[in-house]
Amino acid sequence: MRNYIFLILTLFFPIFTQAQTEGLCTVTKVQVGDQAPTPVAKWFDLQANGQLLSGNGGIINTRGNWSQEGEQLFFHDEQGQADPAGPFQIQKAENTMTWTREEEGMSVSVFLKTSTSLPKATWDHLYGNWQIREIWQGDQNQTNRLDPDQKMALFFRWDHQYTARNTPEIDLTASGIWQIHGHRDELRLWPFDSAIEGFTWKIEKIDNQQLILSREAEGGAGESVGLWAVGLFTRASPAKSGRLAGFTLSASTNTIPAHCT
Repeated sequence: MRNYIFLILTLFFPIFTQAQTEGLCTVTKVQVGDQAPTPVAKWFDLQANGQLLSGNGGIINTRGNWSQEGEQLFFHDEQGQADPAGPFQIQKAENTMTWTREEEGMSVSVFLKTSTSLPKATWDHLYGNWQIREIWQGDQNQTNRLDPDQKMALFFRWDHQYTARNTPEIDLTASGIWQIHGHRDELRLWPFDSAIEGFTWKIEKIDNQQLILSREAEGGAGESVGLWAVGLFTRASPAKSGRLAGFTLSASTNTIPAHCT
């Protein structure tokens, strides 16, 4: 009778093993209370030997160990210290998992799916040299006026410095620091010139060949929107509504000057 009950339980309530949990998985959503602060391109690699790697895109930012007891998942850092928030409860389907626990009185759910490769983050696409192809301000195409020879370009370095080239028309500071938001598709540019305020741009599209950035203008459509928007950041196509400025870039194969490397 006892064996029969055990058989019924295992058939209808599977016991998850460490072997079923191990492998590479990417985060599809994080739910914290009523908020969804899902990190960009987050992944976990739960290796068969108990080692843990985790990161965002091509960046590894966590190393440690993992273990499983029944339906509880435990994390420890490289020094052997346990995750102070405690273990996750695991719910596993064929190609997906959900980790849940409470953190600081709030319910936290992490939704994951199995993967065969690391996801690419926004910054993985951004590195390198980009040449401006179109410049829009409101519904006005400013490309021929501001960049008739198609020489304006931006170079995003691996160390998070950027360099702007051939932009005398808009008196643009030549270099600064770039930063990608960890939870949204936003690019922040901080000029080295402290007299110039940084700007945040929405990343409308990014892949290996095309980058489209936009931001809401300070004035109405067609009006001057300040240092950056007039010269570089306009829109790939006219804004249908609202007051937007943006720009379109395409990957460039031009030789990068020595001062940009």
